[in-house]
Amino acid sequence: MLRRIFILISFVSLVGTAHANDVYIYELLKEPGYAQTWKRLLKSERKVPGWLSDENRFVANPEKKQSVGSTQYSISVVAKQHATNEGVAAILFTEDGQKAWAKIVEEGRKPRYLGAPSIEQIDLLDKALDE
Repeated sequence: MLRRIFILISFVSLVGTAHANDVYIYELLKEPGYAQTWKRLLKSERKVPGWLSDENRFVANPEKKQSVGSTQYSISVVAKQHATNEGVAAILFTEDGQKAWAKIVEEGRKPRYLGAPSIEQIDLLDKALDE
């Protein structure tokens, strides 16, 4: 019995540690490079949804790392807070936070890409939203 309790405690500790290492876009946007890149991307586009430009108005999944060739990316999926079926977006940053792209999908509107992503980047954004 004591052995089972020890195994259970060890398992719970491992699960807790895995989630503690998750990184969310909120944390990335606290870093100056990421924050400046994100603001620049949003300002370069017309009619960006208000919920996307205000991190207090969306919820996010932990970032995922993906590579295309030798370039490493960070991908975050966010959704409009309290209305996740009305708006979602995938956000793609280079690992250094110097470049960003996004795909926005809102109910009743055509999906759109921000930042003129390449075909490979479009594929990453599309796949992130399909998961």
